[in-house]
Amino acid sequence: MPLDERAREYAGRLLARSRKQFDAEFKTKLDEVVRQNTQGGEALSGKILQGFIETVLHRIRQLGTAKMDSLLTAYRDAGVPLDENALGQIRSEVMAFTHSEQHRAIGSMPKALPINYGHSTSETVGYATKRICDGVTSIMEDLGFEIDIRLDKYALSEAHEKRAYGAATGKRWDVFISHASEDKEELVRPLAKALEQSGLEVWFDETTIKVGDRLRESIDLGLSRSRFGIVVLSKHFFAKNWTKEELEGLSMKEISGVKVILPVWHKITREEVAERSPTLAGRFAAQSKDGLEKVVRQLREAMGKE
Repeated sequence: MPLDERAREYAGRLLARSRKQFDAEFKTKLDEVVRQNTQGGEALSGKILQGFIETVLHRIRQLGTAKMDSLLTAYRDAGVPLDENALGQIRSEVMAFTHSEQHRAIGSMPKALPINYGHSTSETVGYATKRICDGVTSIMEDLGFEIDIRLDKYALSEAHEKRAYGAATGKRWDVFISHASEDKEELVRPLAKALEQSGLEVWFDETTIKVGDRLRESIDLGLSRSRFGIVVLSKHFFAKNWTKEELEGLSMKEISGVKVILPVWHKITREEVAERSPTLAGRFAAQSKDGLEKVVRQLREAMGKE
């Protein structure tokens, strides 16, 4: 789930506050570089240039880190999960921002170089440009590595949460798919595969029930050990008795007020659903006609996965 406009403004203000501080530090540091490398009123231009490059790179590292931290803070304070997609977005934005700060620094270099104390020639600018580009490459690698650590931390935390959840409740699947067999080929099988590829543990009869398993017992186990139940509502679904039993089983899990049933409408109208189940007709549902990608995204959002 991406940040909304308000959260992005918040992240921008956090970064602006840091930039103001870094700008003041940059000027102070440059003055210090010149002072430390001036003897008897004569500037040591080589050392001043080296100090200038190091100061520029330090500021770019500060800004890149501040950009990363501002986004991480905005995600946290907005209550948006730091999942793989979110961290991937943060990585992309931090890399683009750091690269833009490199161009900004190089573009302003002729004015920023302390020319009153050294010689700002084209050769000097070219040398400084190469050193800054090399330094920023290293900075971006370090920032990317830090974001990768955050991603590893998230993955480990999510795996731990799943193990703890399973140990405490006995549930082993994220979602159970209730459907009529007539809808399997066109929708349910591709849906189950797409959900699994997105990282969810899916109870789907074709991939979960093994030879020799008792059908009724396997279904009951899947119902009881799944956190959510996707119900593919179609004309075929309402024509079956056992699909109604699965729906009743999922409905029992919602008695405590926790959302469990996630409906997907497949080639059926609201009127047709209302005729068979007014309660289900009143729920917001994913629509197969919107395409598999959107359906998967909506289901994951309903499960708090994006």
